[in-house]
Amino acid sequence: MDSEQRVDAACDGGRALKELLVFRHAKTERDSVSGRDFDRELASRGLRDAQAAGSWLKEQDCVPDRVVCSTAARARQTAELACRACGFDQRNIEFEKAIYEAFTGTLFDVVSRHMDCDRMMLVGHNPGFEMLVASLSGRHVTMPTAAIARLEWTEPPTDLTAQKANLTAFWTPKNGDLGL
Repeated sequence: MDSEQRVDAACDGGRALKELLVFRHAKTERDSVSGRDFDRELASRGLRDAQAAGSWLKEQDCVPDRVVCSTAARARQTAELACRACGFDQRNIEFEKAIYEAFTGTLFDVVSRHMDCDRMMLVGHNPGFEMLVASLSGRHVTMPTAAIARLEWTEPPTDLTAQKANLTAFWTPKNGDLGL
């Protein structure tokens, strides 16, 4: 089964979200050519870390069914590199401007619109991502660049604010899987 068929099979009307991967973008250059924060691209370390994150996802058999990403340059690059490394077809990445500079309420809305697949990966930014993980799991984690928090529900949530997720894995490029 190719990745496109796998995505179609896992994101049909009979599926419900069981896992959420919250993936902060990788390390960026200090400035962009345009001078806009939105346009900052990945530094060489960020390029390596995004690929390493994708390799970890593949090793953990944790390839997402759907990837929803901020439209900021650094998030797009992070998602594309990680997806290439884990085997997710980059053509299926969905981009949402609302993720850029989003806080918990907006991120809840984004996730709520994509609950028809088993495993979703959200790629974006702090401080909203740390707040999202804390709100969903009840646990605070500090998310350095390229960190991935893996959240799982025992039953697919019908209301993200009512059902707590379990933080089952936390990976960083520097420390690897912290074995939660």
